[in-house]
Amino acid sequence: MKENLRVVITKKMLKEALLRILETKDINAVKINELCLEAEVNRATFYRHYETPYDILAEIEEDMIHEMFTFNFTSDTDVLCELKNACRYIYENKKIVKILFRCHTDVSMQRKMNDIYRHVLNAKERSIKYSAIDDDTAKIIAALVGGGCYCMLRQWIMDDIPKAPDEIAEIMCKMMRRPSQEDFI
Repeated sequence: MKENLRVVITKKMLKEALLRILETKDINAVKINELCLEAEVNRATFYRHYETPYDILAEIEEDMIHEMFTFNFTSDTDVLCELKNACRYIYENKKIVKILFRCHTDVSMQRKMNDIYRHVLNAKERSIKYSAIDDDTAKIIAALVGGGCYCMLRQWIMDDIPKAPDEIAEIMCKMMRRPSQEDFI
């Protein structure tokens, strides 16, 4: 169901106001009154849509994740393409992404990296040797590699490492090399 245009505009105003405040302040220090003043909405309007500033930040993160990842891949080439698109998006929205990283609300991004790697592990075209790895081991590998890719993205953005988005995506793809059964014997 599509949201009312007035609701969409109000939420957009609150999100933009919160991001402006977070450029200079920690999320823990943001007061509802301050946020409402910055967004030019009243407290009742704020509470109609959110309970805390964290709720707004979580919605900003979910919006970004939704825009960043499409999960329309069926091969390794598509995984690389997906990662390149995600890295380009992160780079183009670096200011907002830094705020999310700084506020530690970027849990969804880490989950998405795990999901991408889980897809790599479960792809139909994988070898018979690989399919012998049990599900629990595959989950652990996905957490390790997905978490590593997430940490790499975070380091790249927070430290302003001068690498192109496509280069970062290629490094992540190399990290996602599928293990063979022999790796676990």
